Amino acid sequence: MLSFSNPISLPGYEALLASTPGACFFHSAAWARVLSESYGFRPRYLARAEAGRFGLLMPLMETVGLLWGKKAVGLPFTDECAPVLSNGQAREELIQGLVSSARSFGWRSVEWRGGEGLLDGAVPAQSYLGHRVELGIGEERLFSSFRESTRRNVAKAVRQGVEAKVETGLGAIGVFHKLQCLTRKRHGLPPQPLRFFRKLWEHVVSAGRGFLVMAYHRGEAVSGAVFLHMGPGAVFKYGASSPAAQPLRANNLVMWEGMRECIRRGCSLLSLGRTEPGNSGLLQFKRGWGGIEEPINYYRYDLRDRLFTRLTPRERGWHTMIMGRLPVPVLRLLGAVLYPRMG
Repeated sequence: MLSFSNPISLPGYEALLASTPGACFFHSAAWARVLSESYGFRPRYLARAEAGRFGLLMPLMETVGLLWGKKAVGLPFTDECAPVLSNGQAREELIQGLVSSARSFGWRSVEWRGGEGLLDGAVPAQSYLGHRVELGIGEERLFSSFRESTRRNVAKAVRQGVEAKVETGLGAIGVFHKLQCLTRKRHGLPPQPLRFFRKLWEHVVSAGRGFLVMAYHRGEAVSGAVFLHMGPGAVFKYGASSPAAQPLRANNLVMWEGMRECIRRGCSLLSLGRTEPGNSGLLQFKRGWGGIEEPINYYRYDLRDRLFTRLTPRERGWHTMIMGRLPVPVLRLLGAVLYPRMG
């Protein structure tokens, strides 16, 4: 029977998820707990179990947006989390469940990230590019599959004395967050609250389902990344660096060490997350790792008007220019205020 569930309190959720084809880390109860406890989002997962697994699963968080009011998002601050459907009948069941729930919960719309549009004629609200790297071929073949310039940059970082370390302690979270604040400032954006990364450590990293790679040069942290994993799948979720990291090519060494650690932890596939098609610099970096490039479509369905709507792409403008000039403490305060409303 189809019902709304909270994965945080649902007995046996993780066992069912582990047996469900198509599920990834972002479907996990751990990620739901991080989002809920960090930002106050309410989990409302549409789910139906069958034969020891989920025949239907659509993770949703109830949020209150700055402009759209109350809505359901699957999931906020998540690169890709497609609904899991065992067959066409499950798809029809899901659509009916979403429409019938709109009035009772007061949702204006529902959004999901990845997968199909569910309905004929579905139009993506936004489109991104994703990259997936096959790790199961072994370290030597994997390294050989990288673009020549990528291999050269990894070697250059080592020659210049950059040291990459896998870390799982809470102290590394604080070091990473300082770099993240600098990175977000360069992009003209507020950083995620430190509370979010502490919750990520509490529910994911300390539980053995994620790790950080930090790069140091002459004793100073210059680059870092956060990797999350479940079963054979892993995802590169966050990257941050100081201005010194670019000439040192520290970001390249961090990514390579992250891939090696994913292999050691039994992962065979690494997602590099989403990238905006117009972000040529980031695309060039991700394409250098020899993965498969594929589209990731986001969908927004207006539950009152029964139609798909498009989202305006976020572009650099006066607001990013202003934020880029603000001191880090002010940006951190803005992040704490805005992120719960930006899901």
